[in-house]
Amino acid sequence: MKTTSELLKEIRLSKKLTQKQFAKKFFITEKTISNYENGVRTPDLDFLNKVCEEFNITLDYFMEKSKNESNPQDLILSEKNGKYAIYDKKQSVYLTGHLYDAIMLSESGNHIVYNTKDVIVDGKVYKNNKITYSAICNNFGNIKEFPNLEFGFNGGFGLFDVCPAFNKKTKKIHLVNNKGEVLSKGYIRIHQIGAESGINLGLYFGLKYNFVNEEVKVETRDLLYLDGTNIDVNFEDINDNLSPKVKEFKNLDVVIDYIKKYGPNILMLTPNNIFKESENYYKIILAVNEYAKNSKYYRLMLNYAIGCLYEYAEALKPKAKIKLDKELIFPQEISVKNKVEKNVISKSISILYDKIGLI
Repeated sequence: MKTTSELLKEIRLSKKLTQKQFAKKFFITEKTISNYENGVRTPDLDFLNKVCEEFNITLDYFMEKSKNESNPQDLILSEKNGKYAIYDKKQSVYLTGHLYDAIMLSESGNHIVYNTKDVIVDGKVYKNNKITYSAICNNFGNIKEFPNLEFGFNGGFGLFDVCPAFNKKTKKIHLVNNKGEVLSKGYIRIHQIGAESGINLGLYFGLKYNFVNEEVKVETRDLLYLDGTNIDVNFEDINDNLSPKVKEFKNLDVVIDYIKKYGPNILMLTPNNIFKESENYYKIILAVNEYAKNSKYYRLMLNYAIGCLYEYAEALKPKAKIKLDKELIFPQEISVKNKVEKNVISKSISILYDKIGLI
């Protein structure tokens, strides 16, 4: 398929216009048209819309290449007067045929587009405070609308294709997937753990609270996994908004099962006393290994897992050797493209083996 630059040139030639004549129609310079046609500059959607109006064609003419799936790493936001479109810089094509007030890109391939309006409170303007429209754009450029869901700015789709959204029917916030299916029960707020560091770990806090003397008082804090499951735990302080510590997992088998399915991210909340028994430590090592063998998120999580297990080995300090078959633990063939990263991970695993007394 042809790029936007090639299609633009094709239109001009079909109308038998020189670059100078073409530029004059749109009150821009001949050099600008030359840059557009040679791929030096990217024409914005506003200009493409004017071309479509002038020559009575549809914007789909420029969007046809978006039928190919884009790589999320190639996507950028193209800005025009404070509005945005998703642009694939490798294929030289726009994924969105319209400009939006805000867009939240995601490495999962499901991106949230928004239209907003300003809100005035006590005479002060809060810019883009009210969401008037939200929808999902996938890597093919297809827009999926969900009339009963409003996707907020508090965490978009991460690697796991899950994010919080306001349900207009229940008037509560739920975890939902990219199909618009509700996964969790409703809360006043759902907070993505790790959002402050820009990392989506697939863990969330579901919060119900009220205000006491103008301060937030949490009534309920649930630990949610990315499928909406409520993990039964005891917190040391449910009102610690930044980093509430888990005092106890009421069912360790649940932790083990979720490590196998979704990775070792839950270890960031795990109290050290869970590792004091060699049996628990053994189960967690094998669970991380099973995840590492089968998951497409393997590279992203493995280094983190090694770090956690290495740290908690201090809590265990096993005097007796742990009898495990090395091949049952982290795979020796590490599937990473970067050779430096592969060497670092391999070395980390060797240090871990020694640290926990593995034989």
